[in-house]
Parts: sequence; C-alpha cells; structure tokens
Amino acid sequence: MDLKRLRYFCAIVDHGQISKAAAALNMAQPPLSLRLKELEEEFGVKLIERGTRWCRVTEEGRLLYERAKLILSEVDALSEEMKASQCSPVWVVIGVSSTCASYLMEPLREICGHFPNVKLRVVLGDSDWLESMLGQRCIDFAIMQAPPPEAGLIVDLLPPSRVSVIVPKSLVRPSWGETLRMEDIAPFPLMLLRRPSGGGSYERFIRWFHAHGMSAHVAMDCPDVRIIKDLWRAETGSIAILPESETRDYRPDQGCIFSLDEPSMGFHPAIVRPKGMQLNAVAASVIARIMAASEEEAEDGESREKLSLPRARKRA
Repeated sequence: MDLKRLRYFCAIVDHGQISKAAAALNMAQPPLSLRLKELEEEFGVKLIERGTRWCRVTEEGRLLYERAKLILSEVDALSEEMKASQCSPVWVVIGVSSTCASYLMEPLREICGHFPNVKLRVVLGDSDWLESMLGQRCIDFAIMQAPPPEAGLIVDLLPPSRVSVIVPKSLVRPSWGETLRMEDIAPFPLMLLRRPSGGGSYERFIRWFHAHGMSAHVAMDCPDVRIIKDLWRAETGSIAILPESETRDYRPDQGCIFSLDEPSMGFHPAIVRPKGMQLNAVAASVIARIMAASEEEAEDGESREKLSLPRARKRA
C-alpha cells in the first residue's frame, strides 16, 4: 500500500474536487487523477464517483478515508517522534503468544531496519500470562488469541486463521482430499493447543466430538506451538492441530498438511491492550502496521496457495 496515494486520496476527499486537491498539493490534475485510478484498481472498488464539476465519495471510499487518516496520522506522529528521539531511545514492549508469533515478523523487520533509535522488547508467554501482564500494564500491547470480554481491555480482532492439520506420512489415507473433516481425524492421536485456564480451541474440539457422539484421542495438549511442532517433528505418530499462520515453515519431507473443513473451528488472533493506557506513537504505528499486514496476507491467501506441504489426492 502506497502512503503517497493515500495522502492524495485524502486530499481529494478533504477538498471535495480533484482540481482543488491538485492545486493544494501543487501538482497537475491528470497525475492526481491517475493516482486515484491506481488506488481504485489496487482495492478493486470505486472510491469516488466523478462528474464534470463534482465528486462524491462512495461508501467504500469513506471507509478507506477514515482508516487512511488514522494510518497517516500515526505515520506522521512516528516521524515526529523519531526526530525527537535522536538521543533518547523509544521503548516498545510487546507481548506475544506462540500461536501469533508470525504476525510480528514483517512489522518488526521494518521498524528495526528504518528506526535504529526504537528499542523493542518482545516477551513470549501463554494467553493467561499475557492478560496478567496487560492488567499490570507491564507491556504496551499483546498479540494473542482473542480473550473473553474484559472491561479493562481493548481488543482489535485480526483476520481469523484457518486450522491446519499436520499429519505424518504414515497416517495419511489415500481417500483424503485437500481438506479433512473432524470425522477423518477422530480415530488418530491428536496434539492440541490448550490454554492453562481453558476457554480456547481445545474446549471447542472436545465439545464438537462430544456433540457428535465421538471421543477425542488427545495424546498431548500444550499451550506452546513450538513444543507441539518440535514433538511432532520427533515422529510421535500423532496429528498436530495448529493455526495455519504458524505452519508455514514445514518442509515437504516432514509430512502432509491439510485444512480442516469445520466452520466452527478456527483461531482468532487479536491485538489486545489495556484501556486508559496512552500508547506512544511508535507502539501505535507498530499496531497499525501489524493490522495492515495481516489484512494484506488474508487477501493474498484468497488468490494463492499458502500451504507448503504435499497433499493427498482429492477425495473420491
């Protein structure tokens, strides 16, 4: 997403006409019209209805305008804070659960690469511990599975992550297709994520099996994705159930990966922060970048294959 195009678009909305916006931006009208067209093509929607002497912002354009103003204000604030922090570093403390670690990679690479005076402290923990740290205001924000409604927390949902089923080659059945049903995995030992205090994906799996008259064969439960992945690689003979976002580092020789065809199952990541706690501009910009990157990834996922391991042939 080009920030300059966003600025041009906001200027058109602010001034009500492309000609007036071009004059305010000290540029010719045709290039500004071209930038608007490029932005509309990028999003695949009409942002502004245009007539000979008038412009009207569409509903999609109004939504983009509101989000763009927020993003641009955070970018401007970050720029000012960077200028003011040449001698004193700006610290941002981020909590992350193992189920959401991938959401940090690209934003942190950008911040570390472009803003050497920003100091980042990343702490890893399970969701219960992160909620405690947020309550004590020991961290600026956390990336974790969405917690139950809490009066003291602000929760910004990220696009949900589908469920990946990681199967050792020895357990793959010839009749399986690219997606598996809950009935397909019921006979096998499972490795499931589980919050220490309950209320997450583990409970949803158990409830589903019980509701359909089946018993789940849980070989192991654990709150840490890394441990489940390491034990699965150690050839335990079990099927691992993990968020799709955290399974992109598997190699083709390790097994097969499938999507789970069950709408009620899924992982719901979120950015969580304490109410009433003022974020510095750097933290706010990191949050904005994480949200933008996750939305871009979700859109890309609709048009390209994201799962890297080999598949069984399609179900007959």
